[in-house]
Amino acid sequence: MFIVTSTTLLNENPHPDEDYVKDYLRGNFCRCTGYVAMVKSVLDAAEN
Repeated sequence: MFIVTSTTLLNENPHPDEDYVKDYLRGNFCRCTGYVAMVKSVLDAAEN
């Protein structure tokens, strides 16, 4: 679900900041370390 949500996020806002990404991904449940890797991945994708 993270991939679909992240794709939608980047389609809506191709240059998000970290707070925007965290807020957008908030509805996805994960037992990871605070979504750090997911947020970084979306921000990395936004740079390309």
